[in-house]
Amino acid sequence: MGKTLLSVFIFTFLICLVPVMAVAQEYERHSGEKPPSYAVIAQNESIKKRDSETERQENLLVQTRSDAQNELIQINKKLIAEKSEKALAAIPDQTDDALQAIRKIEKLKTNILRFGQYYDVLSPEIQSLTEELEEEYAALAQKTFTTTSLSPHVTLRCDTYDESSDSWKALLYSDFFNDVKLFNGTVDLPYKEFFGKRNPFAGYKKSGKEEMRYNNIMIADSLFRMAQPAVYAVITFRIVRWKEASEYRFIPTRCEIYRTDNNTFIAKLSKDELQKTSFIMLPQVEVRTAVRKEEEAPLTEKQLEKKDEKIASKVSDSYVEKPRFPAFDKQFKRRAIFISVDTSLYPDDFRPFDLKLVTLNSIKLNMDFGLSDYFFVGGIMEYDYNGAHKNADYGFGVNLGLNVTLFNSIRPYIQTGVSFITDYSLVTTVGGGVDIVFGKLLLNVGYGYNWNYDINARFKLKKEHERDTLLQYQTFSIGAGFTW
Repeated sequence: MGKTLLSVFIFTFLICLVPVMAVAQEYERHSGEKPPSYAVIAQNESIKKRDSETERQENLLVQTRSDAQNELIQINKKLIAEKSEKALAAIPDQTDDALQAIRKIEKLKTNILRFGQYYDVLSPEIQSLTEELEEEYAALAQKTFTTTSLSPHVTLRCDTYDESSDSWKALLYSDFFNDVKLFNGTVDLPYKEFFGKRNPFAGYKKSGKEEMRYNNIMIADSLFRMAQPAVYAVITFRIVRWKEASEYRFIPTRCEIYRTDNNTFIAKLSKDELQKTSFIMLPQVEVRTAVRKEEEAPLTEKQLEKKDEKIASKVSDSYVEKPRFPAFDKQFKRRAIFISVDTSLYPDDFRPFDLKLVTLNSIKLNMDFGLSDYFFVGGIMEYDYNGAHKNADYGFGVNLGLNVTLFNSIRPYIQTGVSFITDYSLVTTVGGGVDIVFGKLLLNVGYGYNWNYDINARFKLKKEHERDTLLQYQTFSIGAGFTW
């Protein structure tokens, strides 16, 4: 009887194993890569089963909702699809870069073993390869890689809204380097953080708060059931060598969840939840001598942990300050000295443009000093060549502004300022412009809307100056100078 049950068990096990082996063989045949492990295949099948069940639930709910509700969900489904493509383009997946670096290391180790058949361990050929191997290990340890749940390496799924906790539970499944245990976790997405103060979904302006809340939950639940990426995770990690042959340490340094439609931060895993794990690349290639392995055995873990913490801390701190969008990669204080010339345009001058009618209004020496990467103050000395009184006068002013740096060389800004002109007028200006930076050289294009208040007309300081007390006009300027 016992043998019969054992035979039945073995037969059943083999029947279940055949489809898994078939999937692995098919994957290997088409991709040319090592097939995923059985754990990876099992996880993927579990996710598919889950998605199939939630899709079935959604199809049933479609029948119970109104046409307006279903239409609203479809609108947001289309919006999410468009936004997810933009988010993925802004945060490229770097998992393959990490895998290539590991493969390069493993190939170097294989070459060391192959050359070791013909050369002595102290030969220049072996020493050169060994030095190159250490350099590659060091380079790998210093790099930080980024991936998202919009990529194939991380899957994010959300449960139905939980009324007791007023949140959704997000489940993260990983598939890094043919290993599913490297990064898996759960994150709570609170309603308050998910929707924030503003509601981007259309059609709610006439609704009460309770109806709006119900519709928000309905839409989010529906998108989650359809496996739409209404939210996405951004994960950064490092890879360092570990104790055994071809063993590596996977060190997650950051995991954050964002809403896809507006990139609003929602939640993150705390540092304590980012557990380090290790994995082995097969086949294992050992290039250390038995003596070296014995010497490193009692020290490896302690030393590597200490080194990992030190490097990971530096990388994590620098990552916090680094924007996710490459256009804003570096910000620079607006520090510049440049000369500009401008032309003025009064309200009665709005007519078809004629280059012959463009006249010089003033020449200015501009000096700007950054208070921070984004705020600056400045001073102006000007020669008012053709001012409001049609006489040449001098002027002195100050301004305050806000700037941002794009692509390390384009610096748009807005500013406001006030100037005193020696013909007894006070000019208030609001405007902006763009600096184009070439190393230390700067080109500037600017615009200002000006209010010229005639102190003389108000207090009769000089009788020959007669005009309206307040004039409004626009100025357009170009300039060149230096920045640092």
